[in-house]
Amino acid sequence: MVLTRCHTDPPLALTGVAVTAEPATGPTCGGTAAITASVATNGRAGTIRYHWLRSDGTSSGELSQPVQSGEDHVRLVLRWTFDGQGSMTATATVEILAPQRLSALTTFTYTCTG
Repeated sequence: MVLTRCHTDPPLALTGVAVTAEPATGPTCGGTAAITASVATNGRAGTIRYHWLRSDGTSSGELSQPVQSGEDHVRLVLRWTFDGQGSMTATATVEILAPQRLSALTTFTYTCTG
């Protein structure tokens, strides 16, 4: 009798996440902030499930991003458009739900004086 072993690669795992906003100082009147989560992986294929939470109470709902074998960094992007007069400190948080739970946030200021 011959026993054979099935060889399976380890599953996708995340090794870190960082979030940045562009422009870093925040958008001006009627501008859009591009919020980017840079997710580091172990380079295995799989799917990242996540959602964005904004400090104005808005949630993106659950989203997914496929990861190809060999990809060791994945970018998740949120575009947040502002309108109106005034100033607001805004926070955008990415919450990764799978393959494991991670979160990170960035804070910036929207200013429109006229």
